Amino acid sequence: MHLLGFSQVNRDDVISQFRDYKKMIAQQNFEEALDKYTPENVFSFISKEKLIKSMKERLSNPQIKVDIYEPTDIHLRDQSIKVDETDYIIFSFTQYVGMTFKDKSIDLKSMIPVFETKIGKGNVTYDEKLDCIKLKSNRDMVASSKDGKNWKFIMVYQSPHLRKVLPKEVLNQLNLK
Repeated sequence: MHLLGFSQVNRDDVISQFRDYKKMIAQQNFEEALDKYTPENVFSFISKEKLIKSMKERLSNPQIKVDIYEPTDIHLRDQSIKVDETDYIIFSFTQYVGMTFKDKSIDLKSMIPVFETKIGKGNVTYDEKLDCIKLKSNRDMVASSKDGKNWKFIMVYQSPHLRKVLPKEVLNQLNLK
């Protein structure tokens, strides 16, 4: 049986720790980020080693330099949810990623429509000053804490695994299709 309630959380702590988590990812400190900010039950369906390997592969293409920028427009929902002894709060943010290609003969502007088919029209721009493509994504996350001080983060995405990580009371609050 789950006990459901609403509680107050220190919103500044959530945002500060989320920024720290994203900074660790941007600096490719994957192990530290996962150890400090990922709920243990995530590793019930994917090992930490496999997750780290996947993260490294996505960011280590020698032909493309990937820059992950600090998240912006972080908006926490007004209400947090308490299930059993854990607080949950859903929030949204905007993430920009820059991609610089080593091969300067590639016409980056012509690649914009290709990226737009994958991440949506209007979410891809060419930064002439930096000579890179910038990808914008609006994402949802769930922060969870057993003590109200140390927060863990779970990306919201369409996956049956999400049901293994989050209680139904939290899942019901998400806009999953």
